[in-house]
Amino acid sequence: MKRLLVACSLPALIAVTPAVEASQWLAIRGVVSSCLQTRNKASCTRALLVAESLQQKAAESNNYRCQSQLLGVQADVIMVQLKAGRGEKALASLADADQNCKGL
Repeated sequence: MKRLLVACSLPALIAVTPAVEASQWLAIRGVVSSCLQTRNKASCTRALLVAESLQQKAAESNNYRCQSQLLGVQADVIMVQLKAGRGEKALASLADADQNCKGL
């Protein structure tokens, strides 16, 4: 039941998250890596919100490859939150997004 509450409150949190600047790509890498490696709740929440902002920016820029990979990163973060992370595969997904989201 607690997990459902987190999922239901996500849209409200996203609405108050500021737009992500291109220079913040380095920051998301650090936050997502921290989430995937430490499973820290605060890091994972922040990673999910920042990844959402970036994937929306990718969609607006018609960078669908980047957008798709960021959706995958978000899925990896959610799996960590559900205690079912993908380990090294999740880090590989982040590296792929890093390659295709440069200049976002």
